[in-house]
Amino acid sequence: MGAEAIGVLAASVIQGLFVNKYRIAGECDENSKITAEELKNQIVQGNLALFCTHSLDLGEHFSTFITILLVSAILFIPIWQVVLVKIGKKKSFAIGMIIFIPVLISQLYIPGNVYAYYPILVLAGISIAVALLLPWSMLPDVLDEFMLQTGTRQDAIFYSFYVFFNKLAVGVGLGLSQLALGIGGYKTGECDQPASVGLALRYLVVPGPVIFTLIALLILWRYPIDENRRKQIKKELEQLKADRKPSSKEVDQVEDPPPPDEIGDSVPSAHTKNKFSVNMENRKSFKMEQLL
Repeated sequence: MGAEAIGVLAASVIQGLFVNKYRIAGECDENSKITAEELKNQIVQGNLALFCTHSLDLGEHFSTFITILLVSAILFIPIWQVVLVKIGKKKSFAIGMIIFIPVLISQLYIPGNVYAYYPILVLAGISIAVALLLPWSMLPDVLDEFMLQTGTRQDAIFYSFYVFFNKLAVGVGLGLSQLALGIGGYKTGECDQPASVGLALRYLVVPGPVIFTLIALLILWRYPIDENRRKQIKKELEQLKADRKPSSKEVDQVEDPPPPDEIGDSVPSAHTKNKFSVNMENRKSFKMEQLL
């Protein structure tokens, strides 16, 4: 999780240094025009670049904002690791999502002051650290619970669905944002946008994410694997492994395999068994006579 955040941070810094001229979050002059390449970069960056440009009028600080956001997330990942060990994953995840709600609501009222926006970004980074750490940490618990209930493991399917729906959420979010911007009067290819675009971006950032965060909290509240259940799953898995492992007594009782030339022979009859027993008795008697 930390490596993922560091990778995004490095990409953000490189973007700010080398491709700043290709994005709309920077300054525009009278001769600026937007090409298809610039439009592609704008969509990839999502609504944050547009929000910084048209709502906060701080587009030139976009790379700095992303850096502060991700550095905060990286620094708080170890802290959240300690917290989840103390109180459990479910409660830690809920706290992280609750922290994100005031961050979203503040976007409606935050002024275009770069120094006033820094603390909000740090608080957002604290919440994002939970989003980077907890889902991937909770998924193995779900896999173990599934294994106990069904007796099979389907790790590949679960991980594939998790990644797929993450990408699907990003795509749906971008589509809805483009629709909302169109309703707000956004003009593609123009640097100067009407004031309604800035207001539309503020409403796009606040109501929808807040509602979905509350829905996620309700779903998390019904999530059955709390810390006690997680410990119980761990004990049941250890017991299952212990039951499947043969004991030393059972290993000693295992008979040696028959010679290759006897493999495939039919089960000996009672007459053959009796004859074999008589021969063994004769051999024992012969050995006793020799000893005497």
